Amino acid sequence: MAFRAVGIHLTWKGRNVDEIAFDSESKRVLVRINPKYYRPAEVDLLIGDASKARRVLGWTPKHSFQQLIEMMVDADLEDIRER
Repeated sequence: MAFRAVGIHLTWKGRNVDEIAFDSESKRVLVRINPKYYRPAEVDLLIGDASKARRVLGWTPKHSFQQLIEMMVDADLEDIRER
């Protein structure tokens, strides 16, 4: 989603350690899997559930997940420009 936020569409190929992602247009490899960054107790699937916060606290999100990603990417790009 972060690449999509800056107009890059990824294509994924391979599995596990051999998995890569490349720019669908330029074919340049942009992501490689590195086992060095695996967490020791990695789980296959993590799913957040805000239903209790909605039910108990009456909380509702102000931004969608996509908007959150775009805000984070924009902040990273701004940080890079300021360096």
